[in-house]
Amino acid sequence: MRKLAIKSVALSALMLAAVSLNANAAVTFQLSQDGSSVSNIQSSGFTLGANVANLNENPFDLAIGQSKSFHFLNVSFSNSFFQFGGTGSLDATLGFTLPETGSSTGSGAATNKTFLGLLTKNSLSWGGPIVTTLADGTTYQVSFSDISAKEFLSKKNTYKVMATVEALEEASVPAPGMLGLMGLGLLGFVAARRRMS
Repeated sequence: MRKLAIKSVALSALMLAAVSLNANAAVTFQLSQDGSSVSNIQSSGFTLGANVANLNENPFDLAIGQSKSFHFLNVSFSNSFFQFGGTGSLDATLGFTLPETGSSTGSGAATNKTFLGLLTKNSLSWGGPIVTTLADGTTYQVSFSDISAKEFLSKKNTYKVMATVEALEEASVPAPGMLGLMGLGLLGFVAARRRMS
């Protein structure tokens, strides 16, 4: 009976450790206004402009597989009466101070088509998501939303670009308390085996 009680306590400690390890699987992110920027804005046949939105948000936690979207950029397309559209490009950098100081940079390709400034089609597309893996094994991806819009009688149009951060993998370092619980469980199994012998 006593052996059964020791095995039960040991098994409970191991299960509690496993559940606690999985329950803590979250990554904390903090955006950096100063580390975020728009650069290399180029356009021909129209005027392309962009600026970083206000990113002063509180830190946020994402469990593995969760994502968060927020307003990242304001992008403008403008034409004069004598411009007939063209192409453009820009680079956008989203900065972080958590989980580690760093940034994710994407490049966007813009097009503008217009008929005498009366009918206009604006688009901005980004490459795939930017995947970042930190030294501790934490992996996340950042993606920026595309723009595709048709306008009538509008020479300047401003659009919001959203950024989405998704946690893909957490750092693979277990908390010391969880290691203690696992050790206690293993110790209980060893003690039970010795009493059986």
